[in-house]
Amino acid sequence: MPRLGRFFEVPISTNIERPLRLRWTNSSMSQEAMGGRFDRVVAILRRAELHDAQNGCAEKFELHLE
Repeated sequence: MPRLGRFFEVPISTNIERPLRLRWTNSSMSQEAMGGRFDRVVAILRRAELHDAQNGCAEKFELHLE
């Protein structure tokens, strides 16, 4: 299985134009299907969200799990 870490983290935190709102519908179903991989992906997305907040970005990445 490929590692998710830096593959997703770098493009989201540095290379994607802001503002960006990611709305993950049926995230509980994804969590059931993906298991621990879901938690790793969400952690990476939350780090990107935190990065924007800590750096005072006016236009931010936002993750909404539904």
